[in-house]
Amino acid sequence: GMGLEIIYVLISRGTTVLVEYTRRRGNFETVTRLILRKIEEEERLHDGESLRVAQIRYDAYVFHYKLVEGLCYMCMTEESARTRLPMCFLDDVAETFIAKYGEAPSRAVAYAFEAEFAPTLRQKVDYYLTNAEADIIGRVKAQIDETRDELVVAIEQLLERGEKIELLVDKTEQMTEHAYKFERTATHLKTTFWWKRCKLIFYTLFVIALFGFFVAVMACGLQFDRC
Repeated sequence: GMGLEIIYVLISRGTTVLVEYTRRRGNFETVTRLILRKIEEEERLHDGESLRVAQIRYDAYVFHYKLVEGLCYMCMTEESARTRLPMCFLDDVAETFIAKYGEAPSRAVAYAFEAEFAPTLRQKVDYYLTNAEADIIGRVKAQIDETRDELVVAIEQLLERGEKIELLVDKTEQMTEHAYKFERTATHLKTTFWWKRCKLIFYTLFVIALFGFFVAVMACGLQFDRC
């Protein structure tokens, strides 16, 4: 049978997203940033003793998350997805990420692991989608031996009135990596920085040219007749 569809996955430190991946088109960035802010507020409110593992129901979808060693591992599935499998998936992701990067994520900037780790997330998402549930459970059996009582919270319980954003998910076509490259904030940031750099170079060259012109005028006169 078919496995589990992970629609979207991210790893963050607080509200700083270190890497994210999705198979679909949607406004996941906007919605997850709102959720991450709420998780952070809950953490502060309860002095870091908030839920380490939880599920947030958002319309017909569920955001599953785990807090491990200062990082948040979050994935989004349809509400019909079984509780245990998304948590197995997050355990798997956390284990791989921690083994690979150790302490580095605690100091990393936004999207620091995007280029390197997004393909790993894609592989894991594909694996969980194409393998039968039994295969996956068998493979990660060691991680789910302890029984878990994940708490399911409706998003409305965490948000103020009027704060909720409509979650948009494009169901019409399954997006492939080639057909649709996820438009990341990172790309936007890179473009912004590139423009700033171009402007800086332009202004610098303009100032140098202007200075050169004034020096030439001082030496040769306005009509350049003294040279």
